[in-house]
Order: sequence, then structure tokens, then C-alpha cells
Amino acid sequence: SLAETAKMLETPNFGRNNLIKFLRAEGILMADNVAKQRYVDRGYFRIVQTDYNAPDGTPRVKAVTRVKEKGVDYIRHRLDEYLMEYFERQNAGY
Repeated sequence: SLAETAKMLETPNFGRNNLIKFLRAEGILMADNVAKQRYVDRGYFRIVQTDYNAPDGTPRVKAVTRVKEKGVDYIRHRLDEYLMEYFERQNAGY
């Protein structure tokens, strides 16, 4: 899950919610937190259909994003690049 991935990244102050914001900002996740197809095709994520009942009892299906091991490595790389650029800008006085 995205929460487990955030823990695996071991980045301070970077939990599930910040990871989701980052992945959305990077264009990897859509607004509903489902990974874009090109990232699924590359083997970084898989989408699992989950059945559940809405509060009114209506059966529903939702898509849940799961991160593959290759995806954890990809996210770690993208996050490291982002953080390095961020700190370089901070040190440059921006």
C-alpha cells in the first residue's frame, strides 16, 4: 500500500499523505490515487479492484493502487531527486 511504501522510504516527516501529494504533483497518481497506466505498464504499480458496500448497502467496486518492489525503488529515486533539487535551491538562497 502507499502507507507501507511511505514507511519503507524512511523519509522524515513524509508519511502516506505527503507521499500521495508528491506522487500527484509528479503526475504519477491521478486524483483518485490510482496510478496512471504508463506507470502500471512499466511494472511500478498494480491496480487491484476491491468490492465493498456503500453505507446505503449498495455494492461498489473501487480501484486500489499497490506498489511493487520496482515501484518502491522508482519512487525512492524520484523523491531523492526532488529533495536534492529542493535543498540545492534552499542553499542557493531562493
